[in-house]
Amino acid sequence: MIRGVCRLILSLMVGLIAAAITAQDAVYAREIIEKLCSESMHGRGYVRKGDKKAARYIASEYGQLNLLPMGRQYYQYLPLDVNTFPAAMSVTLNGRPLKAGYDYMIEPSSPGVKGTFTAKQVTGEQWLKGTGIIDGQDKGDQPTNLAVAVEITTKKLLFGVSNVVGKVPKININAAACPDSIINLQLNIENHFVGHYESQNVVGYIRGTACPDSFIVFTAHYDHLGMMGKKTWFPGANDNASGVAMLLNLAAYFTAHPPRYSIAFIAFTGEEAGLLGSSYFVENPLMNLSAIKFLINLDLVGNGPEGIMVVNGSVFARQLELLNTINKEQQFVSQIKTRGEACNSDHCVFYRQGVPCFFIYTLGGPANYHNPADAPQNLTLTAFEGLTRLLIHFSEKL
Repeated sequence: MIRGVCRLILSLMVGLIAAAITAQDAVYAREIIEKLCSESMHGRGYVRKGDKKAARYIASEYGQLNLLPMGRQYYQYLPLDVNTFPAAMSVTLNGRPLKAGYDYMIEPSSPGVKGTFTAKQVTGEQWLKGTGIIDGQDKGDQPTNLAVAVEITTKKLLFGVSNVVGKVPKININAAACPDSIINLQLNIENHFVGHYESQNVVGYIRGTACPDSFIVFTAHYDHLGMMGKKTWFPGANDNASGVAMLLNLAAYFTAHPPRYSIAFIAFTGEEAGLLGSSYFVENPLMNLSAIKFLINLDLVGNGPEGIMVVNGSVFARQLELLNTINKEQQFVSQIKTRGEACNSDHCVFYRQGVPCFFIYTLGGPANYHNPADAPQNLTLTAFEGLTRLLIHFSEKL
């Protein structure tokens, strides 16, 4: 009886401590998200070394939390190829300048283009012919006949990252910005393809008190889309400053409450370019992959009024049952939905190597994705504290 009461008191104390700490999570999270989404980070892409600035900030937080590096430093360097748009970015339709990121998006693999093009508007994709220079290929004094692809769309405009350069420029234009037939389209778009750009994963860990050679791993990609021209940057608040904020919050908790198993925290680069950072880590692991007891990838966790989705939930039934049991007892998030395997974030490359893992993202809230509106002020952080506490309890009971 006495032992049972002691256990209950201990459980209540742990819960109160966790609640007190996670009450500060949203404040710390907002600070992290605001910093990562600031103009000084240039969209955490590969224009003006935005990725390196973000990586330095994350490494600095690791240092303040006293995380241990896996090696001599927190960085794991890797090369990647990337097509960027660092300078000229001008699209004028029928004499009216369009706003980058809102009225139009450039296809990420587009070469640079400068010239004047004409065509009649048609539904969907169309080809415009004209005169100009594509990617500096025309070195003569006279312009050459060229073609660009244009799509007038009512769908949400999306940007991305490409590690190749195509032969034909493509511009996606918001139908609301093109109410009439295209009479004249003037383009001045500069691209810069960077081969073997040096980027970096940021890796730190807490040594376990009982099983230091076994790991629980939390991951989140910190990279985003960078810039489209000199003035338009993509903040990437939900995708994925939110995941990095949760990563650092978890690191802060487990620093204050040393875990039985070692816990690694990995902030990946290159996710938007095709899971490049996580793929490099799996090919060049800083720990034995077989030593990973469980991995949780956090991406798009900035909202959550409708709960969370657990990718691989139907694959790892025992761990899902534990997650559900904890949430039924504590009501940390409004609901836990599950789906099967999906290669849609950094967990995928680990899963393919046999590492048990979940990918968790929140459900509901503002649906801003790969556009400039994915900004800190548009995040609700509804499920942030609850999901953080759920992951703490889950990790401690694994």
